[in-house]
Amino acid sequence: MADDYRIEIEGFDSLRQRLTPEKMRRGLRTGMQIVTFQLKSDLIENLRGRILKRQNGNLSGGVTSEVVEEDGSIIGQIGNTVRWRWKGRSGSLLEVHEKGATIRPREPGGYLRFKIGQNWITTKQVVIPAREPVKKTVQAKLIAIKNNLRTALLRELRGE
Repeated sequence: MADDYRIEIEGFDSLRQRLTPEKMRRGLRTGMQIVTFQLKSDLIENLRGRILKRQNGNLSGGVTSEVVEEDGSIIGQIGNTVRWRWKGRSGSLLEVHEKGATIRPREPGGYLRFKIGQNWITTKQVVIPAREPVKKTVQAKLIAIKNNLRTALLRELRGE
């Protein structure tokens, strides 16, 4: 997803001074793995009913997470394997729910037709509002994220 969230940890400078670069890297990687796994779990719960009304579970079932090291940074990534495709374009369905989207017919002046329950709907467009499940999940867990990262660094400092 295109949105990035930066998190600053209070007291980070004093920990950096007391840890070797390798222990700092190892502690941050461990902390980021814990944080990313927890955010993934919380996002799945939010997609199943707190933010979105669960329909078939495809969106929540496709949530992925990984931790990568890139250019000296340790990055926790959360994504989704459920994709949409139309006219040679594609994207993440999770991103559609995060940012919102407007679905229009292929042909100018045409209509969309789909079934909801027992009723057929005919319309010129469907607007999917931005629900921001990722942003809301990160905001709700900000204190826990900071605490988990700080705890992982303190464990490295104590040699645990």
